[in-house]
Amino acid sequence: MVDTNCATAAPFCCARGPKPCLLCGRPGAVNGMYFPGPHSPAAPPPGKGRIVLYSLCERCNRQRQSLLEIVEDRIESDLLASGQI
Repeated sequence: MVDTNCATAAPFCCARGPKPCLLCGRPGAVNGMYFPGPHSPAAPPPGKGRIVLYSLCERCNRQRQSLLEIVEDRIESDLLASGQI
């Protein structure tokens, strides 16, 4: 059984339903894209691009503007933890 309280509990698979919310783990309702800037630890090497796709549930999405910095921090920490940056 998947722990839905943890946003990183299971990898995303379209066949299993919506991607979980990046912040709270609920089923995602809105997809977003994060483009790391040049001063971000997730910035791609020169000449390369990086787009990170994520989902937010309806509740977190209603607060999106106030949560943007938290979303970016979460994406960067998840990428660091996974060794992708």
